[in-house]
Amino acid sequence: MGSSDAAVLTFRPAAEHTRRPDIFDRMTAEHDRLRFLAAALRLTQDGAPMQSMRPLLIDRLSDALEAHSSAAEQCFYAELLARTGNEQPARRAVEAHGEAALLVDELADMETTDAAWQTAVERLTGLFKAQFTQEAEEVIPLAKTLLDRERALRLGERYDDARRGWIEAFGRQPVPAPTIPAASLPASSGPNTETRTDRQALA
Repeated sequence: MGSSDAAVLTFRPAAEHTRRPDIFDRMTAEHDRLRFLAAALRLTQDGAPMQSMRPLLIDRLSDALEAHSSAAEQCFYAELLARTGNEQPARRAVEAHGEAALLVDELADMETTDAAWQTAVERLTGLFKAQFTQEAEEVIPLAKTLLDRERALRLGERYDDARRGWIEAFGRQPVPAPTIPAASLPASSGPNTETRTDRQALA
């Protein structure tokens, strides 16, 4: 099957079809994107069909992580701090974002034949799971009690602007998105993914 008709995964959060996405929708969608990229990166070891995609996937993951971290800290966590005076959620997020960024940098410098490669990928996947679960179960529910719908919508727009602004200023653009066969990725890539044809993933 040629690349032009390969089935690929792309993102389409369900909230976009029923209502305007707010800050919670946008952050959840970005968490799904980062999980997807980490899952794809696990399939780029030496000898794997996706091995040639490794440098591009690492660049995409690095950019997506940095853009999300910057936008979340500027918009979501700054708002939470202003409303609660509690610095702990923001501190935990900044630490997790920084640790993940260091892991991605380490992966960029490793050979996939290095025994530490798989360990580093698993650590990154575990870090994402822990951070995103903590946000979903503790931080976001708290924020929903503090923000009305209109404020959540405005913060969502600010988050999206900040994320796009980071990509435009610092991202490796233009970078063609890799076409990843849907069959190559695990079924647990995320609830907000769907199979499409003739579409680029990770855009």
